[in-house]
Amino acid sequence: MSESWGHVLRAAEGAARKVGERVREVLSGERICSVSMKGEQDPVTDIDLYSESIFLELITKSFPTHKLLSEEMAATVNPEQWNALLTKGTTWIVDPIDGTTNLSIQNPYCSVSIGILEDGVPSCGVIYDPSRDELFSAIRGEGAYLNGKRISPSTVSSIHNSVISLGLPHNFRENWADSERYIREFAQDCRGVRIFGSAALDIANTACGRLSGFFHRGLKPWDVAGGSLILQEAGGKSFNFLATPESRFSIDSPSHAFCAPGIYDEFQEKLRKLAEGSR
Repeated sequence: MSESWGHVLRAAEGAARKVGERVREVLSGERICSVSMKGEQDPVTDIDLYSESIFLELITKSFPTHKLLSEEMAATVNPEQWNALLTKGTTWIVDPIDGTTNLSIQNPYCSVSIGILEDGVPSCGVIYDPSRDELFSAIRGEGAYLNGKRISPSTVSSIHNSVISLGLPHNFRENWADSERYIREFAQDCRGVRIFGSAALDIANTACGRLSGFFHRGLKPWDVAGGSLILQEAGGKSFNFLATPESRFSIDSPSHAFCAPGIYDEFQEKLRKLAEGSR
């Protein structure tokens, strides 16, 4: 582990655990979680805002040359700033609480997601599941870990034997027939289909073999920046299925898919065919 990135990783892990303490208070009923809506299907809680403040304070005090892009501040970022944050210098891409809807109803499937980019390249990733006290982490080139133990994806070799998780886009009601088509196609072919509600945690669980794959249309960089590196370092595969086959994986894309290496070709072909039918 390089000393510089090791220091950054430990700081990110510490902040994620601090947020996790507050999340566990909500899940246990010790603390009331206040909820407001940014949009019809987009809640924000006081825990999201608390989490964001933790990371802002950490970066300001300990890493003053680093930048922060979090879900809650994204609306204030213009296109030029957005491009700079995703391509230049060191940027922490943070989802303060991934799975806010779940947390708001005391459903424990939620997480804190951190991806740290160096000139646009994911270089450090942390996903913390407070309810299980599970910390997923990775540094580029040094493997992926769950609570300090090396992880790897499932050895499954076919979609037929796979358990696939998926996410619904925020506007799924406006085009339900299209979302239904994705669900139906995978439900007919897979061992099982799941919709859990935390993209970051789904990616982490794909990285350690609990899921065979995960896909979603409409994710944002803070949903995938940490998980994409963790999955890659674990030995999994990722792609953008609404992009052309030649396009390299990008966290800033309209679609994301993550899977065990043994189903990569089949998973990619199936999702691209479904995506073509959506156009």
